[in-house]
Amino acid sequence: MQIKRYDIVRKRKRHLTFHAAVEDFRLRYAGTAPASVLFDDCTSLYCLDERKQEVVFVVTRDSREELIEREPFLYHGQFQQADSVLTISYEQFFELARSIPLTPDAPVMFIYSVGRCGSTLLSNALKTINDVHCVSEPDVFTQLMASRQQYPKEQFRQLCDSALRFTLYRKDPYVRCYAIKFRNFVVQIADVLDQLYPQSKNVFVYRNMIEWARSYARAFRVFSFRTSVAMLALQHVWPNYVPLLRKMEPRWVLGYSNAEYLTILWLSVVTRYLKLVRSGISFLKIRYRDLKNHPQRTLKRLFAYTDIPLAEVDTCLAAFQKDSQQGTMLDRRALDRSKRLELTEKHIDEMLGLIKSNADSLKEEVVH
Repeated sequence: MQIKRYDIVRKRKRHLTFHAAVEDFRLRYAGTAPASVLFDDCTSLYCLDERKQEVVFVVTRDSREELIEREPFLYHGQFQQADSVLTISYEQFFELARSIPLTPDAPVMFIYSVGRCGSTLLSNALKTINDVHCVSEPDVFTQLMASRQQYPKEQFRQLCDSALRFTLYRKDPYVRCYAIKFRNFVVQIADVLDQLYPQSKNVFVYRNMIEWARSYARAFRVFSFRTSVAMLALQHVWPNYVPLLRKMEPRWVLGYSNAEYLTILWLSVVTRYLKLVRSGISFLKIRYRDLKNHPQRTLKRLFAYTDIPLAEVDTCLAAFQKDSQQGTMLDRRALDRSKRLELTEKHIDEMLGLIKSNADSLKEEVVH
């Protein structure tokens, strides 16, 4: 089996937090390679090229295992370190994925969250345990979530299953537990992932709306001004990632304030989580306040749920002394703390007002 190989001529990304895409790179065709190179140490799954129905892998300077261990956001490290690209058709991808052995009986932990709630800290803590294989924000799942409606049900299931197998693959096959920490949007496809791995351990990390919005606004400069890039995202990108946007009162894109957009983003994740719980999918809910104020107690709950030995709790606590996003675009030291980015009482009133005016539709979204 042969696959295509490309050299990266130039890297380009509108914003480092945008999801991984083949458009991140300007490529030059460099011939073919045997499909076995997809299992090389420095090769990792990056995204889909949906137009060509191909799967995109990157070849990085550091090994896949080094990136997984070091990077708070895998997609960010992959983009920064990529030297070349490999592509394979969907059907070839499915065939190769079926050959990947996973440790029998090792549980798979799926970590979902509202974002800005300690989930990255939690994944960093899990990485300190030798036989826990934890991958933080492999971005192909973000892309899959946004594209779910484009695929027939069975093909989408195969894409998710194959992506999971390549994400969890490692040359040392033995692990006690697998874990994947997703971006907040990915909870929208938790039903599919749970069907693929019915014995999975689902975790939902939660932060109340006002605290979350205060942190999110500061990290992503939500209240700075409406740049052309931001408006492009609102009009063409957000509806794919935030399904609730299509179900709110019809003010559509330009009618909502920035604070109201924050509300819809938070609600879209939380209402989806509640709907999944009502459908019978089991989750362990972890509150940000508990993770921050009572890390030992919270880790004990998590480890009891996922069958990780409680003796590992003390090993993980060291991670709580560091900035979990250090060295990334969300490094605490790099955040702009000017007052124009702060959440105000006016913003909070707008957020609560939106919830009140949409109470009936939100209730229906959770119940049905």
